[in-house]
Amino acid sequence: MENDNEINELRETCRKLQARNAELEAWVQQVKFVVGGAPIQQAENRVAAFDLIKLERKRQDEKWGGPEHDDEHEADDWQRFIYTHTDMLLGDLPTHRKQLARIAALAVAALESSLRKYGSLKAEPTEPADNLSDYAEAGDVMPRGGE
Repeated sequence: MENDNEINELRETCRKLQARNAELEAWVQQVKFVVGGAPIQQAENRVAAFDLIKLERKRQDEKWGGPEHDDEHEADDWQRFIYTHTDMLLGDLPTHRKQLARIAALAVAALESSLRKYGSLKAEPTEPADNLSDYAEAGDVMPRGGE
């Protein structure tokens, strides 16, 4: 009888370990998607870059008012905002990185606004496309230049 209890405990422990292993494997797959299967250092740099962009987006939302303000702008506005910051890229390393984060955050804001205003893409990408036109096939709700 005691052996039966030990066997049942071992089975339960194995079941818990298998469940935990499945959770960890799912987490690993999420990380691989986020970092694109990059080597560790490259992955750490990518996460750090995304963190800087996220902080800059938060700063922009606090300064300008968030989605309501963003949605007042059209593609030519976003192009002008981004272009203005590309002119400020020269300078010391901290300034250069700050401007890169601002440019990336502006691009994210423009994309978020476009998705809110014109709807989502037909099929959300599950992995990066080789060509951005893969995301905007004929008939998609995403407008193209001038439309």
